[in-house]
Amino acid sequence: MILKKNLNEQIYESLRQDIIDQKIKFGDKLANRDLQEKYNVSSTPVRDAINRLYQDGLIEDITNSGARVIDFNYKITTEINEIISLLSAQAVKLSAKKSKIEDIVPALEKNIQLQVENINKIEYFEYDKNFHLTFFEFCDNDRFIQMYKQYQTLWEILVKFYYLDKESKKMSAIRSHKEILSAYKQGDILLAQERLESHYLDAARPFKKIFGQ
Repeated sequence: MILKKNLNEQIYESLRQDIIDQKIKFGDKLANRDLQEKYNVSSTPVRDAINRLYQDGLIEDITNSGARVIDFNYKITTEINEIISLLSAQAVKLSAKKSKIEDIVPALEKNIQLQVENINKIEYFEYDKNFHLTFFEFCDNDRFIQMYKQYQTLWEILVKFYYLDKESKKMSAIRSHKEILSAYKQGDILLAQERLESHYLDAARPFKKIFGQ
């Protein structure tokens, strides 16, 4: 049962996490009535939560009776990757412009180290995400961060679902992060952007095979 305080927020977080953890599968249908019974609430907080998931890109095909969880294909995956890559490259440039590189580097180094230490743990993905998020946090632009987080949620699901337990891919990602950091630390922002774009391009390559392209 969900507490009455902030019902839609709690239902939203619960459903969001279930989708990320794949307790709710890609393409699954969510029925309003079933969710009302599950959380012992009226239709309003359920619909509010579904609308928020829709804004996150996790839900599609909303109807009066419910909605359907996004079902990934190669086109959707490619589009998400392209958007994340473009946003992240701009964050590298903007962070160096609006903040001091020497203030940003320690946070980047810390997340890389935590990735290495947790390579065989689920926490790895959090530090992988935080490496990229660091650039956004030093851009001093809340709307830019919010835009990134929306698409990052989708990318996080893809990475967790298809990369889980693939240590070689994790090691490759760590090497890419170190190369991005090296260029950024030297003040070569263009090179850092190029390495970051290459990093996302490499990450997207397995999806071509996964989706039979």
